[in-house]
Amino acid sequence: MTTDDFMAIVYLLNNPDFSVKAITVTGTGWSYCDAGVQVALGMLAMTKYGDVPVSCWKDTPWLGGDNPVNPDYRTSMESIKSLNLPTGGKASDPTQGPELLRTVGVRYEAFD
Repeated sequence: MTTDDFMAIVYLLNNPDFSVKAITVTGTGWSYCDAGVQVALGMLAMTKYGDVPVSCWKDTPWLGGDNPVNPDYRTSMESIKSLNLPTGGKASDPTQGPELLRTVGVRYEAFD
């Protein structure tokens, strides 16, 4: 969850041609799970999109072993606070990423 993700998600949330059913975050990239989920929830509140479930999958890489992004480069909750995103809306969904996508009707072969 970093700037290109912010821009893409805000674009989709503001484009009437798309219907966002869920947002999933992986904690293996530029943000940890908690920080990424808080950003997604903040974007939903900022755009007043409504209740969309948001979840994180895991903090360790799915493929490629134990090699996440260097912790010095990762976004923590402290840096997320500097964005001053609004709070509110739905809490983090406890369903992990791939299962959440299934529950909202997204079919993706890699999950099967």
